[in-house]
Amino acid sequence: MKVLTPMSFFRTAFGSVLGTASAAAFAVAGCTPSTFVDLADEAPVEALNRPDAFNRSGFGATVAAVEGRLGNGEPSTRLAVGGGTDTGTWLYNIWNSDAVGTFRISSSACETRADDCVTGTGSALVGIPRYADQGTCIVMGEAAANQVRVKCETEPTTMFTSNSPAGFEFGTSLAAVPEAFTMATRGSVLVGAPGAATERGTVFRVPLAGGMPQELTEIAETVGVVGAGARLGQFITAAGLPEATTLASDFPAFPSLAVLTPYLAAITAPGQDRVVITAIGVDPLDPTDIDAVVLACIDGAAGFGQALTAGDVDGDGMPEVYIGFGESTVDHPNLVHVFDLADLSTLGAGCTDTTNADDPGLSIVDCPTLDGVDCTNASFGASLALGDVDADGRADLMVGAPRMTVDGKPAAGGVFVVAGSTSGIDATRSAFMQISNPSGDDRLGASLAALRTHYGIPGVTERYEVAAGAPGANAAFVFLCSGLGDDVSTTGSRCLELAAE
Repeated sequence: MKVLTPMSFFRTAFGSVLGTASAAAFAVAGCTPSTFVDLADEAPVEALNRPDAFNRSGFGATVAAVEGRLGNGEPSTRLAVGGGTDTGTWLYNIWNSDAVGTFRISSSACETRADDCVTGTGSALVGIPRYADQGTCIVMGEAAANQVRVKCETEPTTMFTSNSPAGFEFGTSLAAVPEAFTMATRGSVLVGAPGAATERGTVFRVPLAGGMPQELTEIAETVGVVGAGARLGQFITAAGLPEATTLASDFPAFPSLAVLTPYLAAITAPGQDRVVITAIGVDPLDPTDIDAVVLACIDGAAGFGQALTAGDVDGDGMPEVYIGFGESTVDHPNLVHVFDLADLSTLGAGCTDTTNADDPGLSIVDCPTLDGVDCTNASFGASLALGDVDADGRADLMVGAPRMTVDGKPAAGGVFVVAGSTSGIDATRSAFMQISNPSGDDRLGASLAALRTHYGIPGVTERYEVAAGAPGANAAFVFLCSGLGDDVSTTGSRCLELAAE
């Protein structure tokens, strides 16, 4: 193991738990869940049950997509599954080069104390394509130990640990820097440390090549952004931005940036129920010259910003930020707020003129109305992810509703996929996924990940699969057909296998 400090650096048979894309989808398909009893029957859903070595409940509380190149150069996608803080992480094969994976455990990290796990392991998970000359890596937050651990596919026995000063809670949240921006000078991952500075909180960037994590002091120190107790960095998401020259010409309301290749970071300060939207860049010639600019602040009710994702769905060249409420939020509003950075002028730059979450500059995605689906007290928006599940070239919004009553079972949970369009998220086109034989408190959708498949191969359509944790069932589910539009199974085969052109 390589350790660097900041002073030096940083249930049952498959058929009984089968998920369905939607009742309508299976009715059209003319098949029933019992048709698919195991992987050999090409089931469109796979259940990943708690490993034998996982000796507590809650498996599936955290999931993350891990994609990149294997040692042989082939692209691959793995799913990382954990149980939250103080648990190990298991990686499952999902897709390799041009074939469906085995859905078996490919490796694990911090499974036992013998792996040198520490208290707080599993606080957050994120996949990155490379780190310190290693490829296809899983990053694990260890907030109680104020550190982050990175385990890479090309060096499966090597772990890199990054420390921060005691009490920072460094590793509480993680966000991967968009792949196009992962240069040695720009970083590989953003790390939240909400305990820093009397719980004002802060955010660090971890250099791609390794080395001391660098604090983005400009964010927390911007006048009017956050104060003591804000806990900035509790949740983070990141997305790409156009180059500064494009921003200047196409989006004149966007502030002037000193770096040519910025990326977006949306960061939650739950102590103030605030989401801080920032642009981050690093000078390509001087990696110590970090330019982090606060673009706007958005405030909401209690629980606001405890689920985040970002990406360009409508194709206008600028990402949108999707903001949900935490699962346990009292009087959960069952909606997702959306802010398009192309409308930045509606909020105004900076945070001195903070805007409430019901401002006209934000749109709202309500829990969709679908036959047989009851959104009451569902905690719709408790988890979020973006991915093109139907391979139409447009990202779709995945939304977890872990408190939803399904088949009369309270908090059985479910997952929605809401279609993307040139005008943004189109709630009139939605699909719903559930466990076919749920139990109360399964909480499907407590965590979500978008698994990219069929990428990096000429002539093959890229698509994403939905992965959802169900910690009450001690399982994670991979939905290989979403039920959105034509993305349904008519023969029992997995939709991802139909993506070749």
